[in-house]
Amino acid sequence: MENIIKVTDPDNNTTLLSAKIIKDDPQTRIVIAGSIKTRTSAALSDIIMRHLKEASVLVLDFKDVAYIASAGLRVLLTAQQYVDDAEDGTDMIIVNINDEVRGVFESTGFINILNVKE
Repeated sequence: MENIIKVTDPDNNTTLLSAKIIKDDPQTRIVIAGSIKTRTSAALSDIIMRHLKEASVLVLDFKDVAYIASAGLRVLLTAQQYVDDAEDGTDMIIVNINDEVRGVFESTGFINILNVKE
């Protein structure tokens, strides 16, 4: 089952971020496109946390993520803390990061906190 959620700019109706949800029990994949920053982080947090509570494995596919700001890092840290505290074996995996996102993860130490797979 697939579902696409879009975060749009209310001023000009352009898409700032989209999240394509692909459920394949027990795994859910969220294919994220756009920039993860202050204007999009709250919506992305809601999406991630909702699906973390429903899936055994949540895969965040960053193949179309152009940029991640500190607000986006905070979203991922909160989600990872939820996973770490979960006693039901829930897992979150981040895949397909580009060089820019990898650089942000490495310079902030998040590469050692998050479960990033090639």
